[in-house]
Amino acid sequence: MFHDNKSKWIKNSIANGKLSKAATYVVLVIVSITAVAMVLSSTSLSGVGINSDAVSYISTAEHLLSGEGYLDYDGRPYVHWPPLFPTILAFLGLAGIKLVDGARYINAISFGLIVFTCGVLFLRRIRSKLLVVVGAVMVLMCSTFLLVSVHAWTEPLFIFLTILFVFNIARFLREQKIWALILAGIFAALCCLQRYVGIATIITGVVLVVFFVRNWAWPKRLKYAVIFGVIASGPFGLWVIRNIIRSSTEAGYYLQFNSPYQVIAGTLRVTTPWFVTDKISFAARLVIIGIVMCLLGAVVVLRRYKYGKGRFGDTMLVKTAIAFILIHSFFTITAATFTNAISNERLMLPIYVFIVLLLLIGLEDGVELLTLLLRKRAISVFIIVGLCSLWLLLYPLPIVRQQISVYRKYGVPGLNSAFRSRSPLTNWLKNYPLNGPILSNDPHAICFLSKLDAMMSPSRSDDVVKLRRSTTSEQKNYLVWYSDSGREYWNRRRGLYSLQELSSMFKLKPVVLLQDGAVFEME
Repeated sequence: MFHDNKSKWIKNSIANGKLSKAATYVVLVIVSITAVAMVLSSTSLSGVGINSDAVSYISTAEHLLSGEGYLDYDGRPYVHWPPLFPTILAFLGLAGIKLVDGARYINAISFGLIVFTCGVLFLRRIRSKLLVVVGAVMVLMCSTFLLVSVHAWTEPLFIFLTILFVFNIARFLREQKIWALILAGIFAALCCLQRYVGIATIITGVVLVVFFVRNWAWPKRLKYAVIFGVIASGPFGLWVIRNIIRSSTEAGYYLQFNSPYQVIAGTLRVTTPWFVTDKISFAARLVIIGIVMCLLGAVVVLRRYKYGKGRFGDTMLVKTAIAFILIHSFFTITAATFTNAISNERLMLPIYVFIVLLLLIGLEDGVELLTLLLRKRAISVFIIVGLCSLWLLLYPLPIVRQQISVYRKYGVPGLNSAFRSRSPLTNWLKNYPLNGPILSNDPHAICFLSKLDAMMSPSRSDDVVKLRRSTTSEQKNYLVWYSDSGREYWNRRRGLYSLQELSSMFKLKPVVLLQDGAVFEME
């Protein structure tokens, strides 16, 4: 009975062209539960997706549980990522939850929380509750969000923390309450402990406090910027000091110059499909997105001319969102230009939420201008919401449905999938474990699937002479080489020597040759 009444209440609200605030929260909860269900359903066959990053997180959590500290899968200090995610996994392990299952639950819940907090964030600025729901559904239907949530990756929790950071720093700028600044600093600190790109939240916070706090003298602004900076960077600074002491590197990255044009173009290639299908050319996608941006920009300018600046919502939230988009994008692209870091859809995903916020602002301003012509706001809302719903039904929904269908039928791609578990080379290693040091172009697979210790095969940055000397001992040394589909890309990405190049450096004696790779004794 209660469920029927609640359904009628929501339907009546929609029929009247608007949702009450209470009804909006009910719908947001439903959409959030749907997000959790999507992840759990997609990972029901073979569990959460496992790749090389995930192996490091899980192996480090295992080392923590065994009391060995932050060590990676190969026994080296864990420095390439911050410590928050494996620490949480270790706590779940103490509670008796398998680490792989723990990652699955963390990301499913994080995705649900992202969708809900996005809705709450949109409510701060968007008057139309229907548009708020549309925005939450846009986040729900983003295929990249589903992709990162079904893998044992750090992005879902990181994005949830960035939303909380933006919400609180915007609240501080608006109300100038010290507790909001402290909360923003805490969430920025957690962002940095989840992913190194969280440094962008610290930069964003400092810039906003220094330049956007109203009616404060410069000394006071600088004082509060320092307070925020100390809170946000303190834990991260301690982690960096630990890394330097343990491994003589701040974060495991090294300087490497890449073409800025190629980095920017590559970033746009993987992010423009968030809104326009990648079945058309890259140039066409840019043109379409550029036209839409110009139209929405013109709508916003016209609305401001007609109604003025202060009529709608939280403008400080908008400034914060724009600042975060620009600083996060600049930081990510700069890091990919000058180091061996990459700029892809995973790292850029945090800005998607705030791009959606800006889109909703433009769409709501479009509602206001249409209302001037049609004289009825409800009709204007239905036209704009209808167009958005049509886009959702025709573009992202079919993609996400296909994603879920593939995951449910074949499992999430990765080391946990049925395909990798049937690997002839992996199964041979399980049946005939090697007794000696193992080098491989996929040591993560050996560690996770065969439960053997392995290290990455030589790369172009290694001291090969030193490595050759280390293989002259009486103990046998092995090279396990995977040659399955797509392997060459990752070999090049990691700067690894090819099998042919290694055969010219070492004497490789075949132990076994299989469909997807081979095992060699190195001399």
